[in-house]
Amino acid sequence: MDRQPTVTVGFVPRERFSLAKQTLNSILENTEIPFNLMVVDCDTPRKYWRDIESTLADRRNIQIIHSDRYLLPGESRNLVLEQCQDDYVCFVENDCFVAKRWLSHLIQSAQITKSRVVTPLIVESHSWNKSMLQVHHDPFLGAVQTRVCDGRVVRSFTEAPNVRSLRSTALHRVDTLEEHCVLFERSIFEEIGLFDEHLNVNDHVDLLLTLHEHEIPILLDPSVWVRFSPPPPIEPDERPFAEFRWDAERALASYQRLLDKWNVSNLPEGVHFAKTTLRYRSGYLRWWFYRGVKRAFKHDLVERVISDEVDSRR
Repeated sequence: MDRQPTVTVGFVPRERFSLAKQTLNSILENTEIPFNLMVVDCDTPRKYWRDIESTLADRRNIQIIHSDRYLLPGESRNLVLEQCQDDYVCFVENDCFVAKRWLSHLIQSAQITKSRVVTPLIVESHSWNKSMLQVHHDPFLGAVQTRVCDGRVVRSFTEAPNVRSLRSTALHRVDTLEEHCVLFERSIFEEIGLFDEHLNVNDHVDLLLTLHEHEIPILLDPSVWVRFSPPPPIEPDERPFAEFRWDAERALASYQRLLDKWNVSNLPEGVHFAKTTLRYRSGYLRWWFYRGVKRAFKHDLVERVISDEVDSRR
């Protein structure tokens, strides 16, 4: 009888804490196969940490990884990788809700296709009401193209093809991913290294470029939906963490770091995105206005603003 693969779910913070109890419950209630759970605590406000502790009470195969300071995305994930010994590791951010049999489907898809990286379809909404769901994906990130210019490799992204759909169920290869939820074969990190711990924006861009450099394809399983529930609200006691995550100076440094690292001619900039995320996700009226503008123009206006601002600050 074949040995069943083992898996760790790494539950990591994104930009706030107030949904952690609900999203943890969704993982515990909707995962029908055995798994180990690692929960990263990065100076979580006591109110929310008590909720997490009550949710995990009397549960087995749970490991808490504590940090007394706020962590960037790469730092949180690397803490999980340092202790994970399972065949697979699946990172889930703490504002994402999973559906029934999500994890077994992702692992099955990985094994059937011999894929080492599998992403579900990320949908965005504050509820599972299908009329409110929309596919969450960066339209500016398509295939990675490379060319040599003056002895240097120059990379660029094509426009993303419309391959993600709420109606699709067929497995297929994709060029990009979102880091809200991704399943990895753990051994992959022995080849590509750990996550970059200095990035607060475009960390998913760094990951997909790393995978591209190592010729590791990404599989999309659109039959598995994971729901990202963005702010608002950002509660007053979690706002310091949101401000840490979306710090504009750090976003500018992240942009420059990725330029130096990958030499991408059309790299998404991220500074204005960081600023706008804090500004418009702090209240419902602002957020719905912002979403309406984005949908009307069918572009992420946030990412188009900043070339002048960035150039002036270099």
